[in-house]
Amino acid sequence: MDEKERIICKVATVSKWNGGSIAVFAGLCTMVSLAFQDWFYVLLGIAITSAGAMELTGRNKLLKGQADAGKWLKGSQLWLMGLIIVYACFRIFSFDTSDPLKDIPSEIMDTMIMTTGMNEQELGEYVTLSNYAIYGVVMMVSFFYQGGMWFYYKLKTAKLAEFQQAVS
Repeated sequence: MDEKERIICKVATVSKWNGGSIAVFAGLCTMVSLAFQDWFYVLLGIAITSAGAMELTGRNKLLKGQADAGKWLKGSQLWLMGLIIVYACFRIFSFDTSDPLKDIPSEIMDTMIMTTGMNEQELGEYVTLSNYAIYGVVMMVSFFYQGGMWFYYKLKTAKLAEFQQAVS
């Protein structure tokens, strides 16, 4: 197996598992959201599932030797990263800091206060800080993972393009 075939094989394997897992997981989440008739999350699930489908499309194009495979592979990562970052920003900016504990049932609230030794104000501050931290970490992880995948696909498809130019 020459270097070009090794690159194609490796990229096809990575995109199969990455795109496939995204499509399957997001598809299942979409079905759960559909069962609960939560239309916002149904649309979000469809959009994320499409990122996995885009990556699998890029894989198929790569295996067929089509020149636009790299655009699909890289585009899927940018699309997914954009969706994740927009969603995380939405969750951060829509969080009600004036009443961060409003969605916590009173029985659970009592248990949390007793367990942590915090009063309601301190617990509210902790929940607010946790919200920002969690979604900040989600954005950072997505930036590095999807950004890293984008860079990986960019390097590998550029190398394949070099092989193609050498043949022409």
